[in-house]
Amino acid sequence: RSRPQVLGNAFITLTNLVVTTLELLVIIVILVTVHPLLALLPLVAAPLIYGRSRAHHTTMGRAWSIGAPMSRQASHLFDLMTSAEAAKEIRVAQLAPELLRRHKQVSADYERVMAGARRRLELIASLGWLTSGLLYGGSVLFAVHQAVNGRASIGDVLLTFALAGLVTATATAAMESLDRY
Repeated sequence: RSRPQVLGNAFITLTNLVVTTLELLVIIVILVTVHPLLALLPLVAAPLIYGRSRAHHTTMGRAWSIGAPMSRQASHLFDLMTSAEAAKEIRVAQLAPELLRRHKQVSADYERVMAGARRRLELIASLGWLTSGLLYGGSVLFAVHQAVNGRASIGDVLLTFALAGLVTATATAAMESLDRY
């Protein structure tokens, strides 16, 4: 990428993070009006989403590092088997079955490494979404409990319901913005 394009992308990412931070601060201020404990919701949700994002980069980076030689070898074998220059030698030496077997084996090994990484990421994402869901549900139930006991209004419950969802969406958008850069 060109230098101006990189700087432009960095500026957009920085701007998005500033806006997101301001949004989260406004959400915290509004949640505090319902109950001070609800201010912890964004402070807990953001690290969960950040952790999921970091786990993605770490897990896939490791898988790509492990799988890179396999991918290169599979690509080389494919190019060799489909090149016109090598066709005569492969036919004369009867190497096609062996080359095909090696290609299948290396491709299967590569896919096994990548599938293992994807499974780990699915587990991490599932745990993250489960935790976010529990936080979301817990905050709404807490607001309902406050309303039942006369310490909050139905409007406070609806406000908590809307803002708890907004916290997750805002934190997720911030992490996606960082991932793009």
